This record gives sequence, C-alpha cells and structure tokens, in this order.
Amino acid sequence: MVLVDQMWSDDEEVTAVGPGENVKIKLKGIEEDDVSPGFVLCDNANPIKTGRVFDAQVRESVGRILIIQKHLLLLSV
Repeated sequence: MVLVDQMWSDDEEVTAVGPGENVKIKLKGIEEDDVSPGFVLCDNANPIKTGRVFDAQVRESVGRILIIQKHLLLLSV
C-alpha cells in the first residue's frame, strides 16, 4: 500500500488538496521509478473511472492556448 507522507501546494505544506491543484507529494511504500507522469492519485476504496475515448471540440488559437468552458488547454504540436 502507498501512503501520502507529506504534501505541498505552492511550496507550503498542506494537509488537504482539491481536484486540479498542482501539488508536490512525498509518498511512502513506493519507489520513484514506479511513478510516471500522468499517474493519478485516488482512494483505494473508490478508484477513478478511466476511459480511452472522449469527444472534444478544439479550435486553433494564436499562441495555442485555449480556454474552453473554463478549462485551460495547452496544445503542444
């Protein structure tokens, strides 16, 4: 089992965070090589649902940064 030992948000130690926040996390029970970009932390008793297919509407913009329905999309081409 992997446990969260410490969390930081904006370089301040915190005890709770919400969805979408950028955080730094110190974990116990796992090696650094076992974690990759894109991994998601979730409750073991209530894991997140995943999908491989989704519908999206994307428009090209100068600067390639879009705000669609309050969500920021950064397009790297």
